[in-house]
Amino acid sequence: MSLHNFCLVALVAGVLPVVSVAQTTTTPARYYVGVGGSMLNSFSSGSSRIFGPSLTAGLQFRPRVALQAGLTVGWRNSSSSYSYRVDGQSLPTVYTSDSHSTLITVPVLLRYTLTPAVKRLQVDALMGLSFLVSAGRGTSTITYSDQTQYDYPYSGTSFRGSLVAGPALRYGLTPRVALTAEVPVNFMIGDFGGRFIDKFFYNFQVGARYNFG
Repeated sequence: MSLHNFCLVALVAGVLPVVSVAQTTTTPARYYVGVGGSMLNSFSSGSSRIFGPSLTAGLQFRPRVALQAGLTVGWRNSSSSYSYRVDGQSLPTVYTSDSHSTLITVPVLLRYTLTPAVKRLQVDALMGLSFLVSAGRGTSTITYSDQTQYDYPYSGTSFRGSLVAGPALRYGLTPRVALTAEVPVNFMIGDFGGRFIDKFFYNFQVGARYNFG
């Protein structure tokens, strides 16, 4: 064998194992989807609880780092009534209000895994931004002592953003299926009004996710 052919064979023999190792150690992109339920609640009062479904989709682009986007939709109906009497009137004036409110959140979060991959129970840290839409409609009614009644319908929509951070847990049932729990805390950017006037609220979510890809 000539020196030229020997060097060529040696070069190929040295490069092929490196290429093989590089191919086997490259982690393919992994995706996941999740479904569950959520409870949005203000820190100031439990009366602001709003329940609804939640969806999640994510890309695991590093062993410990994932980027995920979600959607939660919550709604509630509420009503209130009070009355007052004016001197000289035989019947009180009655004020009633019936309303329907909807809150939609669209969070885009980085998920960083704090525990080793071999653990069945995984602890994650969430951080990112969320887009919020609050829509409400209802009717206020005033009935005077002479039974004259006036209805005042109303509706409105608000858009805001929030900073998000919080913990998350995952428990692996199988290599592809896991139970999940997340408690992202939102800090409102700007005045939002509605049910979350204290700027701080959390979105407690439980569900399951499926890994694929």
